[in-house]
Amino acid sequence: MSKPWFKPDAASLVLRLGLGAIFVFHGFLKLAYGASIWNPDLNPQLQVAVAYGEAIAGIAFLAGFLTRVAALGVIAIMIGAITAVTGKLDFVPMETSATWNGVNVTGTGYEYNVAIIVMCVALILLGSGVVSLDHILFGRRRAPVGQTMPPPAPGTPPQVPSKV
Repeated sequence: MSKPWFKPDAASLVLRLGLGAIFVFHGFLKLAYGASIWNPDLNPQLQVAVAYGEAIAGIAFLAGFLTRVAALGVIAIMIGAITAVTGKLDFVPMETSATWNGVNVTGTGYEYNVAIIVMCVALILLGSGVVSLDHILFGRRRAPVGQTMPPPAPGTPPQVPSKV
């Protein structure tokens, strides 16, 4: 049997670092320029929650701390973004124009949000990986001695532990 050409831990690390960079930048940019004024169409309290959620999720991704929880939070933010903002546009909104080779990209559609959701789902499936705080704090623990039974020999019925 050959070894896989990739390591799931490396894939998780690359996803975490990429998403972490994106959301630290997005979250802190919103916080720096006014956490409640970056989108006039959204409720100010919602804007503050999104800005802090993105910043905290970005830090969590970079550190590999509660990565799956952070990914669920980002998925919720992206679904909200599709519902409130980008879903009104096409997947990739374009209109014909003579300004730039006949195409003028007028705004961001929801393809960005879908890509982020897919990356977060991949992180939920992969987990944080070994290069993470999650692994250091909550890494797989071995069962205490005496609590596991070896598999039965072929052809013998499994043994049921007796009640003490």
